[in-house]
Amino acid sequence: MQWDHNIGLEVLHVDFARVSETDRVHVTVPIEIRGTAPGIAAGGVLDQPTHAIEVECLAIAIPNSIRVNVGSLPIEQAIHIKELTLPKA
Repeated sequence: MQWDHNIGLEVLHVDFARVSETDRVHVTVPIEIRGTAPGIAAGGVLDQPTHAIEVECLAIAIPNSIRVNVGSLPIEQAIHIKELTLPKA
């Protein structure tokens, strides 16, 4: 996207690409934290260093977010990306 001014008052140019619904695409999807970690009640702090991940999926199956349930996360434990349950693609 190209703007006419550095604060973006008016759009000058936009490129669009047509994608078939059967094509696989790479997109960045936000991570959505659900629940309250018991470790917080024990004096811990929930640190979320990653706020979005890149996924590959069908163009018609792009998730709005990846939900991560931290309701059973004890203090000094972590959830890794490889442990996430992703929506069906």
